[in-house]
Amino acid sequence: FISECRENIHQNKLKLLSACKGKFTIAETSLEVPILTLGCKDKGNLYEHFLKNGIITALGEEFTNLGENYVRLRIPSDIESLLERIEKMN
Repeated sequence: FISECRENIHQNKLKLLSACKGKFTIAETSLEVPILTLGCKDKGNLYEHFLKNGIITALGEEFTNLGENYVRLRIPSDIESLLERIEKMN
């Protein structure tokens, strides 16, 4: 079960990284870690930007050395809806 979970997270994170590349700054984490930290200097409050697009994240301000232009995103087991919403973000 754990091996399957790790592989699912790995595959979903690769898809999510591909969708976010070029749109956001991406903090490096292992592909088996089910979170992703994203940043963007020109979007202001990134938490609000994601929320407007129907994506719930954690405020970057809640983490050391991150500000409002960062968010932490959890990798869901069903990634397709999230990918569609990120693709529509500008």
